Formats: sequence, C-alpha cells, structure tokens
Amino acid sequence: MLVRDDFKQHYLIRDYAYRRIGVELKPKDFRGYSPEAVLLFVESLRTFSGYWQDRMGLLACVDSCAMTDEVAKKVASQCLITGDLVAFAINPPDHFSDAPPKRIIKTKDKIVRFIPAVEQLLHNAEVKHFNGIDDARAYLQKLNPEEEQLKGMASELELDLAANAPSAELTEAIADSLASGKTVVIEETMVSATPPTLVEEVIAASSVGNRKVDLGSHETDEPTYDVSTEIKPEYKVVLFDRGLSKHQDAGEQPITPDPVYVELSLKTTGIPYDTGAALSCSPQNVEFFENKELTKAFSLDKPIDIDKLQGGKPLKLYMKSKGKGKFKLKLTPEKSADGRFNVLKPVEEELACVELELKLHQQDVSQLESLSVDPDTEPMSKYYDDLRALTLPDQIELSDEDKVKKGRLLHIQKSNHFGRAKILLPKQDKSKWPDGCDDYDIIIDELKGHGSGKFAIYDAEFDGAEITLPYKAKQKDLCTKEIALWVEGKGITKKVADLHLSLGLDRPAGGIAKTAKQKADWARLTVVEIKEIKLDYTAPAGKPDAWKEAEEKYYINLQDDPDGRKIKIKLTLSEKIKDIPVYFMLAEDKNNRKAANWGQDLPGTWKWKDISADYKQKDKKDRKHVLHIKAVTDVNGMASCEVELSRFGG
Repeated sequence: MLVRDDFKQHYLIRDYAYRRIGVELKPKDFRGYSPEAVLLFVESLRTFSGYWQDRMGLLACVDSCAMTDEVAKKVASQCLITGDLVAFAINPPDHFSDAPPKRIIKTKDKIVRFIPAVEQLLHNAEVKHFNGIDDARAYLQKLNPEEEQLKGMASELELDLAANAPSAELTEAIADSLASGKTVVIEETMVSATPPTLVEEVIAASSVGNRKVDLGSHETDEPTYDVSTEIKPEYKVVLFDRGLSKHQDAGEQPITPDPVYVELSLKTTGIPYDTGAALSCSPQNVEFFENKELTKAFSLDKPIDIDKLQGGKPLKLYMKSKGKGKFKLKLTPEKSADGRFNVLKPVEEELACVELELKLHQQDVSQLESLSVDPDTEPMSKYYDDLRALTLPDQIELSDEDKVKKGRLLHIQKSNHFGRAKILLPKQDKSKWPDGCDDYDIIIDELKGHGSGKFAIYDAEFDGAEITLPYKAKQKDLCTKEIALWVEGKGITKKVADLHLSLGLDRPAGGIAKTAKQKADWARLTVVEIKEIKLDYTAPAGKPDAWKEAEEKYYINLQDDPDGRKIKIKLTLSEKIKDIPVYFMLAEDKNNRKAANWGQDLPGTWKWKDISADYKQKDKKDRKHVLHIKAVTDVNGMASCEVELSRFGG
C-alpha cells in the first residue's frame, strides 16, 4: 500500500465511486472517521483484488484528510497482516505538475525485499513520512544494504500503462502477486483508470477462486453494512405558541416560545453511506429551521444531503409550533445503488406540541365597588368587625390582551399589608403528551432581559411560604389537578407592565444537551411603591395658618363649615408612572372623640350611628361603600383628591 498526499484525490475517488456505486464521493466523506472505521473500509476494498488501483486512490484520499501517525500505524499494521506492502511517501503538491507520472508495478520478488524493512520500521513504533520516493528509498537503504537492488527497481519495473498495452509478462507478474496474497502496489497517477482489458486479464490469471469481479457488477461474499438513522429531540414536546405577541406594540421584539431542537444523524457499521435521507413529519404540527433565531427555514420537500447526517456531527434543526397535538418524526435513508448496504427500519420518534397556560388574575373592581358595609354602627367597633368578616369576590382572569397591554398592578410588599395576584395553572390532559414526560418540570420564572422589577411567588394568598424561583411542578402532578399560586411585588418597575412572568418547561439532565424553555405563556406586571402621602396645603397670604405640621393638627374653624373641613391630599410614587389608580382613605387618630385629643370624651348619650352624616368624614362617594375615593397618577407619578374631615376630630 502506497499512501501519498499529492494525488488528485477527488478524481480518484470520483473514478472509484462512479464505477462501483454510481455516486460521486468527495475527500471530506472520510474526514472524522475513527481509525477502526478506516481500517474496515480498507479491508472491505481489499476483497476486490481486481480493484487495487481504486483502493490506492481511496487511501490517498484518507491520507489527504490529515491521517495521524496513530492511524497510519494501524493502517500499516493491517496491511502487513494481510500481506500488503507498506510505504508512506509524501510529495510536495506540485510534484507532478509538469506531466503525469508512470505507474510503477513491483513484482513479487521486489515486494518481498521491502517487507523486512517496513516490519523493522513498525517494530520500532515509527511511521516515517518521506519527501518523495527517492527519500523513501534512501531511508530504506539504511535499513537494507542491498543498494544495487534498490537502485535497479525504478529502471527495471517502470512501465507506462497509459501509453502501452499490457504485456503478457506484466499480466503474469501481477497475477502472481495477487495469487500469492500480495497486493500490487502503485505510485498512483492523475491518468485515467486502468484499461478494463488489463483488469480482466489480471483477474482471470490470479486464481481468485469462485469470486467473480468485473467493472459493471459483482457477485462476491463481501461484507454488508447496516444503515440506521437516529432522531434525538432536546425535549419530547414543543411549546405551542399561544399568539400573545400579536398584542405587543409595534416595534417590540416579539415574545414567542423558545424553540426545541432535534438532532438527526445516519450511521453505518462500515463505510460511509452514499446517499441522503428524507425527514417526514406527520401531522405537520411543527415547522423546521436551521437556526435558533428561526430565520432560516428548512424544507422537508427534498432529501437531506448525506454530508449533513454523517461524519460525527449530527444535523441540528429547530422546531416551532404550527398546531397542537402529537406528531411523528421519521428519518428514512434514500435507496443506495450499492448492494452492500442493508438499510434497517427507519427510526420514528413521537413528539407533541403542547399548550401550557398561565392564568393571571386581578381584583374585580366592579364587584368591589358594589360591596358595602355600614360604618354607622353601635358600638363603632362593629364596623371594623364587619369589614374583617367581609368576603371579597374572587379575583378574575385577565385576558391575553390585558396580560400583555395592561399587565397586573401590584404594590411592593411591606409587612404583609398589600395584596397578591392569583396565578392558576390549569390541569393538563396526559393523553396529549408523549410517553416519558412524567418528570418534566413546568416552571415559572422571571423573563430575564425584559424590563425591570421583581416578584415573589407564595403558596397562599395571605401569609404562606415563599417559593424559590424558578417555581417547578412535575408534569405528572399537573396532569392530576390544577395548581394555584400567588404572586406579590418584590421590586418596583420603571414603567407600566415592565416585569415579565414566564411559564416554561425543563427536564432532568441526561441525553443531549438541553436548556430550560420559557415563554410558553407569559404576563406582565407593574410593581409600584407609594413614596409619600401628604397634605397639599399652602397658607393663604395674610390669613391664619390652618395646618400646624409640627403638631400634626389642622384647624377646621378658620372657614365656614363645611369648607373649613375640606382638605387636599397628594400622593407620589417612587417612579414617575402614569395612570396608576389609587384610593384615598381618611383613617382617624385613635384618640379622636376622646379626652386625650378633645379635652373630654364624647358624651355617653351621643350615639355615633345617630349623628348626622353631614358631620362625619367624607372619603367615599357613598358612606357604605367599601372602596374610597379614586384618583389616577399623572406623568409625574402624582395624584391628589379632596376629602372632608369629621367635625369630631380632637
């Protein structure tokens, strides 16, 4: 076996492929294969003794693909075992630039003389790369002193097979070498393939037994190679796109579910496969793309080129949902003209597009506005007891449009004084999921890189325990019942709907590489903080000051009643956020109507419920309403309203 790196590899391999399997191979077809795979391919070619010239071209191609010393040693060792001559000669790329070289045929006697030298070379665990055949001869001459014999090889045995018809002597010499188990060694050329007559004469004279080989077809006991395909999905499910991005403002980056990728590959038990494979998807619930940005569509209308499926690196395609439900992927190799390939049953993989929902809720303001509790009770404490006993209406679900455009308003939590928003994860239908998803995690987390603010998730509306993010629930548990959670504000946002709550998917480690998926469903939150509430009062010029801030007292008798009791209150948020609804309530001092503030207690004969409402505070449209006077913030995050103090202050 003579391996060179300056041959016209593409020409040689093309010649081999056209005559043997009708398909054009390229040098890169052998790149990335293990030494064992290369050896197996070499040995399979050796069974076709009449095609020695093809084998030499193929090995030249393998060498051109950066054959390492380790691979070279294994190839050389294999050739020694099978009785082949081994020599490694590497010439400069332009070595044969002027004219095609001659084929050099080495007879049995000369082959035998080379073997001891090569055995010694391999025994010393060396593989020497020579700069041309003369360099190789010079090295071998040091190992074998028969200088005259080595010198005479070129002049005695060089024959121009391209220009001369094969002689009987040459045919006999080749046949003798083949019959004795030796492989004829060629310094391969850029010239056309060996004339068919020569090959046929050699085969006829080589005593190859019952093996029949010709240029057009063959019947032999040569090995066959199993061909199989692999489909490895990152997840068994693709997240269905619920279409929330259509509610985003123009110019926004669309927020859509993270794609799931699948790896496709084709493998053989020997030589590389020579044709592609077709990928099918039934029903077509997904679209395929070549990049995770989903900008380069991949069509299933034509077979996948074999170069993309074999060679050690699988083809990676990204899937985007198109419809809900299960579907099957199938990767089927295209039929090969080479009868040595045994195509196994194409692999199928069942996947599904599943819809995950995050139902975010808010207070039903219309229902709250209809609630009433009588504040004019006897004793007065009964009013507060009645408020505590009041059952608030259930929170109502936000529409997808409101989840995106408006979001859910929360106040940053302080001492458990502020409410939480309800999150509901509906029960999943297990029949719509493929097998093997029980341990998948349904996750809720903040959508990183989108806006500002923070939230926390709890297992109860009031009190309860905070849940570490990302929240995780097993798919098998969500298939048995719905899950309710509660979210509260933990960090203020810079603007309306600037905090993103994302529902996604994760799975345990194992298999191909994976990343947690987000945005199966999502919602926006606005988290605010009331920075300041104060009396908005400026003393009139030249008149008494009604507001004694140091004493926290407001004198109501400086104007006629009820004007003297009317005051303006102003609220300021930490961030300048517009259109935030706020409610203003007057909360009386605990010592009102008592001697501590008033000088004496309210007379015992006076019943609070019987006192006219005209003399009491006014911070509601109706005294029995639960909700107080409403205002909305301006562009500076401020809001104000007028309320009326009670005449029974203190």
